[in-house]
Amino acid sequence: MTDVRQDVADLLRAGATYAQIKRRLRVTNRTIAATRRHLGLRPTRGILAHRLTPQEHAELIKRVGELLLAGATYAQITSELGITAPTILRIRRHLGLPLAPRQSRARADDAPDRTVTRQP
Repeated sequence: MTDVRQDVADLLRAGATYAQIKRRLRVTNRTIAATRRHLGLRPTRGILAHRLTPQEHAELIKRVGELLLAGATYAQITSELGITAPTILRIRRHLGLPLAPRQSRARADDAPDRTVTRQP
């Protein structure tokens, strides 16, 4: 590895952003990305930093399935795992899990009459 790429690697490991590395070393995004890929480093920021490895993805699906089978609500799963309700729904469908039965709510017919009538 050349001295420049070694410097880029050191800054990447230290958590520097692409902008900081470009300013300091006067290199291109392409050089930084190639160095990162060569070293097998994952991005620390941006959308690529949030992508899961296949193993992490499989573990997430397994954990969501466990929580759904245990009766956890989407809100509880979102809070614990940091994923959105549509993602939970996709995983539930992928696993073939049925919808949890809804808790019954009081229907309009069962609610007490709360209409206001005018008194003369």
